[in-house]
Amino acid sequence: MISLRFAAQFDEYYSILYKKEGDMKLGFVSAIVPELSFEEVIDLAAAYGYSCVEICCWPLGKAERRYAGVTHIDVETLDGKKAGEIKNYCQTKGVEISALGYYPNPLDPDEEKSRFFISHIMKVIDASALLGVNRVTPLSAGTGSNLLRRILNFSGRYGQGLSGMPVIRGLK
Repeated sequence: MISLRFAAQFDEYYSILYKKEGDMKLGFVSAIVPELSFEEVIDLAAAYGYSCVEICCWPLGKAERRYAGVTHIDVETLDGKKAGEIKNYCQTKGVEISALGYYPNPLDPDEEKSRFFISHIMKVIDASALLGVNRVTPLSAGTGSNLLRRILNFSGRYGQGLSGMPVIRGLK
């Protein structure tokens, strides 16, 4: 927790000295606290002075690698009522959801896995729109990929941005 505390203090000093409306916000990815519930993640962010959190939305189940399999919002069961509760909770704590995160390899050579990953990415995009976040952070798929075009076209129906490393960062 020392690193969380230091980063929050940095954000506070940065805010006092340099921050203007629309400037960068400091947050963290919820994968670093997999044992916490969604509400506990938001409480932690508020307690340390963070302004946002990227919330992990992996499918429920066993993780195959570190930071995978973290589910702080279950997009399979998310509906309008639950989305409203999530938005209200964040608002009362003064913490925004910066993006919804899910980072599988959609180019997995196993076609069944690839289809599953792509299907879940689409559900995360739908959840992002329902929550009014309009940002997701999937794993980058490469510049010439038909998969990338499919995901971008799907997300475009909401006018939302995708972030990825490095190919699709910052698209609107």
